[in-house]
Amino acid sequence: MSKRKQKPNKQLKVSYWEARKIIKNAMLNKNLVLFVGAGVSSNSGMPLWSDAVNQIAKAVGVDPKEFDNLKIPQFYYNDRGKKEYTQFMQQIFRYGDVLKTCEIHNQIVDFDLDTIITTNYDNLIERAFRDRNQFIQPICKDSDFAYAKPGKELIKMHGDFEHDNFVLKEDDYLNYSENFKLIENYVKSIVGSKVVLFIGYSFNDPDTKQIFTWVKNTLKDDVQRAYMLEAGQDFDRNVERYYRNLGVNVIFTKSWFKDLGSISKNLEYALNLILRDAEDPIENIYDEFKPFADFKYVYTKYIAQVLGKYNITVGSSLIYVEDNLEENKKGAAVEAYFF
Repeated sequence: MSKRKQKPNKQLKVSYWEARKIIKNAMLNKNLVLFVGAGVSSNSGMPLWSDAVNQIAKAVGVDPKEFDNLKIPQFYYNDRGKKEYTQFMQQIFRYGDVLKTCEIHNQIVDFDLDTIITTNYDNLIERAFRDRNQFIQPICKDSDFAYAKPGKELIKMHGDFEHDNFVLKEDDYLNYSENFKLIENYVKSIVGSKVVLFIGYSFNDPDTKQIFTWVKNTLKDDVQRAYMLEAGQDFDRNVERYYRNLGVNVIFTKSWFKDLGSISKNLEYALNLILRDAEDPIENIYDEFKPFADFKYVYTKYIAQVLGKYNITVGSSLIYVEDNLEENKKGAAVEAYFF
């Protein structure tokens, strides 16, 4: 029997818009930090965590469903030793390949943040900054702090292949506090004091739970709420409550706006909603619709009155936006992403 799809309520959608405002305000006040996961680089050809583990499991000859994900890379290391392990991981994670940045990397630059944290090994974020004639300083190991200069910083908390300190197998996670003392404490202080937005992560990534648990155990109930954009899965109340208990509010984009057909498009659209200027009409429309949030139904005429203020009319399943730049105004029909 198929699992019944859980439908979010109206209050949840209102909550997502409030979360958007909090994230936006934090961005404008330089109090926002982006946490970037493998899902962002996958748009440029890098493997997701699950895909990488499956490749390693095949080489080891084990069923990935039967073992913890961190143990599978450890199996390969134990069997083959450091040299062959490193070479195989470089192959899987396309070290040395020239990959193109994607739109989400450009959006990351547009956030104009002082600090970005990533668990990815690639250099796509740095390249996106260079392509826009901007500079961001990577911090890949503890000693990099000694040479850091004022300016934007990219904390690569799981190292990279350039420095041969990439974190992937079980031993790496168990010894993380010893090998990345300064970076760990720095990340904890940031996540515990600033508004953090996680993008490109899935619930199966070991990184998410590790990071969330760090802060939860340190700050207890005083933890600063973080936010996570989940662009692939449908709303799940149990998952939502689980991560909320860890101090993370999950925004299921499919419950925020209409599913655009792919994880990358959903994530791009969600980030665009956050990046939009404060004066964007959608913000004002949202505020005007707030009083109707708890109503069981609303007469069409009231909806039309609100939308009419912004030269928008509704017909069947389409929204018609009037073009004010033309003398002879013609309604342009666009698909409604919000439902």
